Amino acid sequence: MTMQVIMELNKKQVEISAQGPCEVFICYENTNTEGSSPEWIRQYELPQLNEFAKITNKFKKTMFAHMCGNINLIIEEIAQCEFQGIIDVTPPPTGDLDIANAVRLMNRNGKLLAGGIECNVFSSYSDDEFKYSVKHLLEEIPQKSAFMLGSGDAVPKGTRIEKLLVAKELLKCHATSFKER
Repeated sequence: MTMQVIMELNKKQVEISAQGPCEVFICYENTNTEGSSPEWIRQYELPQLNEFAKITNKFKKTMFAHMCGNINLIIEEIAQCEFQGIIDVTPPPTGDLDIANAVRLMNRNGKLLAGGIECNVFSSYSDDEFKYSVKHLLEEIPQKSAFMLGSGDAVPKGTRIEKLLVAKELLKCHATSFKER
C-alpha cells in the first residue's frame, strides 16, 4: 500500500514537471544489482520508470535514467523500457557493463547510452593511461551509435581540466575518423 501511495505521488510530480518548459528529464534512481536484487528491480523499479516515461512521452519530453551501478544482469530489460536512454553508465569497477556491447543493445532498441569513462580513471590514471583508456573505449564503440561520451557517474573532485580536454580532443578525432570511413 505504501509503495502505491509513493508511486502515485511521484507520478503526479512527473506530470506537473512534464507540463513545464524542460525538454529533458533525468531520473536519478541509482539502479544497481549489487544493492538490489534483479528481480526486485524488474518488479518495482523498471515499471515505475516506465510509468514516468509514459507521462514524459505524452508531453513529448525526453527521459533518461541515471544508471551508474551494476546493471549487466538487467540491461536487456532496461533496453526494453519506454524511456529514451540511460546515462552515467560505467564499466568496472564502479559498474559492470561492457560499454560497447551495451551501446549495441541499447541502439537496437532505439535508445541512447551515455557515459563510459570509469569515474576513477580521472583521478587515479596518469595522463597517458587516461588517454589510452578513453581512446580504447571510443575504438570499441560501433560507428553511428547513439552514444554520448561522459563520465560513468561523476567526475571526481580534483580532476584536472586537462583530462577533460584530452577526452574532448579524442572524441573530435574519433568523430572525424568516422566521417572519413
